[in-house]
Formats: sequence, structure tokens, C-alpha cells
Amino acid sequence: MWPSKSVILFLLVYILSTLLSSHQQTSVWGYYTRFNGGLMSVLVFVGLYWVAINEYTKKQLKELVKIACFSIIPIGIYAISQHYGFIANIWKSNSVERAFSTFGQPNWLAAYSVMIIPIILGQLLLNKNENKRLWVLLYVLAFSSLWFSQSISGILAFLIIIPIFITINWNKLKKKRRLFATLILASILLTIVEPGIFKGKINDAFFDVKTMLKVQAQEIAIPTDSHSISDPGFIRQYLWRGTLNLIFSSPKNTILGTGPETYPYEFQRFRPEELNDSSEWNFVFNKPHNYYLELWANLGILGLVSYLLLIKKILKKPDPFYSLALVSFLIVNFFGWPTVSTSLLFWMFLAGRDAAE
Repeated sequence: MWPSKSVILFLLVYILSTLLSSHQQTSVWGYYTRFNGGLMSVLVFVGLYWVAINEYTKKQLKELVKIACFSIIPIGIYAISQHYGFIANIWKSNSVERAFSTFGQPNWLAAYSVMIIPIILGQLLLNKNENKRLWVLLYVLAFSSLWFSQSISGILAFLIIIPIFITINWNKLKKKRRLFATLILASILLTIVEPGIFKGKINDAFFDVKTMLKVQAQEIAIPTDSHSISDPGFIRQYLWRGTLNLIFSSPKNTILGTGPETYPYEFQRFRPEELNDSSEWNFVFNKPHNYYLELWANLGILGLVSYLLLIKKILKKPDPFYSLALVSFLIVNFFGWPTVSTSLLFWMFLAGRDAAE
């Protein structure tokens, strides 16, 4: 069985954009320290997808995704240990403020956790199984990982998918509504007891509004150590504006982009000066923190459209097993980007849709 037309189209656009890239070596192998997003990583994922649709049935792939949920056990234990300081911090980041577990970055932990939470809830609440306590444990670990990451995009995705899950499955929940309510109340209690850095984020939001007013009044704002978190909305609005300027800087960039993973090199010429008044004033931005803008900047409008066709293919005939996990994936990517772990889940979901019965 050959890959679907939408997968082949996406791969062809990736290859063409790589050939015309402003930095072919990076486009082939990916940006250093990550190596995800380059042509080689896409070839690997498409290869895994191709093997999956030929060697596994839909049922077998769903079982494989269930097994993936158990990875949250070491991930969640490590995240909780980081949050409470049980494990010595070997990274430069403060894991007590924002846990990142084995992922190295809080938003990546949140993206993975929120993608598997719908799968866990589906197994816990909709299926008749004898492992209820085990799935409850998996949910607790997954939500704890999500919350202790303090990721706004991940928490936003959770707040969107839970009401949808309740609405879609209200009649199916039946006697398990009490259990579901208990899990939600426990989740709310955790957020109240452990608010984390969200108190600081509120204070920083006011600081950034004040800073923007000063910038508009042509006053100089000097970054201080007291403002250490920064409002992500302030940073993203200028990141996105600079990215759009990059996209429309030439017809070639608009249509085929600058090449996979070349954003860190090309964005600097379009970096808005307002970013100098944020807490990340001294950062080299290597992502626009919006995967759809990143695709447009790197692969052009052809790459963005081919990717959206993949999404349309998956959502055209929604599968209850995958749909909410994919919705989570789409939401967090609006404020971030896929990593190896979330990309692997995405291609597994796609294979699950295209595999034979």
C-alpha cells in the first residue's frame, strides 16, 4: 500500500523547498541541538508511517497508541519530582517553577501530556476494563505533568478538549460520570493549591502593557531582573509580525519559503525592535512560536497548504479514538511547534486512519 496522496504531496513540497533552501545543510539535517523538522526527520516519519500502514491494522495501531500512554509513568514521576525538588536539577532551567521532565522544555512536556490525556480518558471512562485504577493513575500523572509545566498553550488545549469530551460522550459515560467529576474536581484542586508562576505572569502582563505604552511614547525601557517571566502575548505579537514580514519579503519566500529549519537565520533581518523591551531581549529566536507561520516561512504557502490537507484528511471522518488528541495537537501548535515525541504521535494517528481494517 502506497502512502496517501496528501502525504506524498507534503513530502514533495518538503524536498522542493530543501533544494531551494538558503541553507541546504540545515534544511536536510535540521537546526542544531534539535534535528527535528529537517528533511531527514520527515523522511523517517513518512517511512514509519509507510511501514505502519502496510504491517499493522487499525486495531493494532490503536493498541500501539494505548501502549504509548504508559510512557507517562516515568515522565510524570520525573515531572512531579522536579516540581517538588526531590531530584537535583541538572539543567540550567528552574524545574521547580516549570517542570520539563525528560523533554528539556516545559511546553514540550505539556504538548505531549495533553495529547495523550484524551486517549487515557477514553480508556478510563468509555471502555469496560479491569484496570480502572491504572488508568486513573495515568490521568493523574498526565495532568500533573501538564499543570506543573505551567504551559499556557497546553492548559488552553486541555480547557478546550474537556468540554468537548463531555459533550460528545455524555450519554456514554453513564455510571462513570461520578468518577469523571471526581477527576475534574481533583484537577481543579491541584491548580488552586499549586498556582505556580501564574501569579507572576499576571504581574508581568501589567509590566508589558506599561512597556508597550512607553515604546509608543518613544521612551527607553531597560530590562530589569525583577521582570523575569514576561507576558508571552507581548513577545508573540512581535514575533508573528516579524515572521509575516519575512514571508512577504519576496515571491519566493511566500510560495516556497526560505527552506526547512532556516527560520533562525532568516528572521534576524526582520526582528522587530520592540522585542528588545521584553524579558527575552537577548534571545536568538529560532521559532516563531506558531507552527503554521513557521511552515509558511520555511516551506511557503505550498508547504502550509499541503500540511493543512493532511489535517483535513484526518478530521474529515473523525475517529473518536484520535480526534481530541489531534485537536490538542493543533491548538498547542498554534503557540508552539511539534517535537519528536508529538510528531511521532501525529504520524501514528495518521497511519491509524490509513491502515487497513
